[in-house]
Amino acid sequence: MSKIFTALVAVCMFGFTAAECPNACSSHGSCGAFDSCTCYRNWMANDCSERICQFNLAHVDTPKGDLDSSSGKLSGPSVTIIEDSDLYPAGTQESFPNMVDSAGTVLTNTAHYYAECSNKGICDRSTGTCGCFEGYEGSGCQRASCPVSSGGVCSSHGTCETIRTLADMDNNNVYELWDQDATMGCNCDGGFQGSDCSEKICKFGPDPLYYDDFQNIRYANFTYDFYTTASAAVSGNYSIIFTDHSGQEWQTEAISINADCDAVTDALEAIPNKVIAEDSVNCYQFAVTGNTHAKYTVSFPNNAGNITEISINKYLDGARPTLYTDETSTSTLDWHVYSNGFKGEDEDMVPDECEGITVSVLTGTAYHTLVFDATTSTADIKALKICLGDSDGDMTNNVDVYNWDHGDQASDGTSGGVFYWPHLIKLVDATGDDSDGDFDEDKDMMDPSITKNPITQLCSSTTAFLNVYSLQADGTNGWCLDKNRPGFYAVLYYDGTDFIIFSPVATDFGASTKFHVYTTTGTLNLVDSSETAATYDSGDSAAYTMTRKYSDSMYTTADLSCEGTTKKYCLNKNDVVLFINTDMTSTTLPKNPAYTNMYTVQKIYTAENSEAHPFQIVLDGGVNAGYTSGTGVSASVYKFIPPAGAAAYNYVGECSNRGICDSTLGVCTCFAGYTSDNCGTQNALAH
Repeated sequence: MSKIFTALVAVCMFGFTAAECPNACSSHGSCGAFDSCTCYRNWMANDCSERICQFNLAHVDTPKGDLDSSSGKLSGPSVTIIEDSDLYPAGTQESFPNMVDSAGTVLTNTAHYYAECSNKGICDRSTGTCGCFEGYEGSGCQRASCPVSSGGVCSSHGTCETIRTLADMDNNNVYELWDQDATMGCNCDGGFQGSDCSEKICKFGPDPLYYDDFQNIRYANFTYDFYTTASAAVSGNYSIIFTDHSGQEWQTEAISINADCDAVTDALEAIPNKVIAEDSVNCYQFAVTGNTHAKYTVSFPNNAGNITEISINKYLDGARPTLYTDETSTSTLDWHVYSNGFKGEDEDMVPDECEGITVSVLTGTAYHTLVFDATTSTADIKALKICLGDSDGDMTNNVDVYNWDHGDQASDGTSGGVFYWPHLIKLVDATGDDSDGDFDEDKDMMDPSITKNPITQLCSSTTAFLNVYSLQADGTNGWCLDKNRPGFYAVLYYDGTDFIIFSPVATDFGASTKFHVYTTTGTLNLVDSSETAATYDSGDSAAYTMTRKYSDSMYTTADLSCEGTTKKYCLNKNDVVLFINTDMTSTTLPKNPAYTNMYTVQKIYTAENSEAHPFQIVLDGGVNAGYTSGTGVSASVYKFIPPAGAAAYNYVGECSNRGICDSTLGVCTCFAGYTSDNCGTQNALAH
């Protein structure tokens, strides 16, 4: 029996006569050979009375069954069973479809062939419309439905988008798989979460039990400045867009380009709904020269957690800019926004205090070293080695009785001079400790003679207790107490004699300033384009020239992505990275910022440009200054693998981890002993 079954839809054997045939085609076909109906497009059946529904990419491929009633194994995908069919004019197969390219070459590893109603609905032959199964929609059931709650699609707190659009919204990432227009999801408004955007996010805060020993909160600290590339005068005003922890954006009222710190902090604290607490924002205004027209650093101690960088809006009057220059041709006005090594965080990635030791930092010409108390240095050095421990995730190559890595090892555990796995530490200023036990908060916070507390120029005008005693010559930018100064990261290795750090932090501290040292079981791993899963090649280059400091996009000379590679320490979206200049051959300090930032990779791809650095890494914030005085610098890219499980402490969360969030109202129900709108305050009377 031939495997080709001809679809003679209406012939005389069905009872039509030559006179009856034209009328029997239901006005949707013509009487053809053998007095049969030849149906018009989109019609089918022996009398052309049934509609054909829309075809689209099948969500799931399914066999069509025994089309020729031959019984036995279904044929296909290479054997065509039916021809001249109104439903399948190009023929089809009983099993999965035969998928070929334009040259007729059979394609392997393919799926989602065109199917009526996308294989997710039933065709109503009387109307030619698809009755889609639950969870699917569209004229051809070609897309999944977005979640629907009692509030409507995405609970009326978000928009329904294709996965391709959602990827584009996420830093212009590209999604081009078969379901790019078929898979749908909710893009929730700020303040809402969940697959259907029905859950209102409660207020976040730091866990009050996190304040253990000398630990403190790392909170957001941003610098922004306005500049022109040519000599010009700048006039007008702008606004700052602040994004809270829930992702909701808030915009300040207009701020003059000539504003002082009080005006900037007042504008931020005037944002409604107590998004930023009154008298909480700290600010420092820089003296500006040249083509820099205004520059500030602002920090948000009461807005703990990993929050998005602030952004600037100069269009406060529709399409007309309200911040402008007097340049007669095209304006060169622009601005930078970046963090200063004190980014807010939800999770403490370097949480382990090396108890009982403090260190100071000694300024060097080519590097800085940690210095220990002279009376306890031998014991402290041993303790720090034990605290640092393993640095590369391989316990078999650890050294000494302290079971640790020096941090400058080659892959075989020897000292190789290439910093594959340095140690990441956190230094917390210890000068705020009440070591003599006589600290009186009211007295000491107002007494300018107190020298045991760190001071800063990043102040709030209402809490700058030392302003009246230490104004600068221009009468501004006084000093204030900073008893709980956030810890900062430093990258460290041991050269056999000294503990050396790459960051020039000593320029901000005196030689006698003491720090508590925190370590991590996470590892800091050099990313290298030619690295394999087993080891580093001996000829690997550890450094890649990067451009665009202050930008959230870094360009490298090598492809560091994981796509299509066996590299062990490559980069994917959401990886945590640091950029460190590890050049220790110079007589001057490496060109690193004083305080190293951690960044999260938002996107990594080959950029469409003609630059010498075609590989682009898009980060979650601007890269802070310090790598070079020019346009680029050779710097090593390090991937941080956070501590696993219980070793990682997520200390910023909804209701400060001390209450239950009612996601219907977005209100915290605090555990006994805790109070405030985010349960972040301990109170023995709270119940």
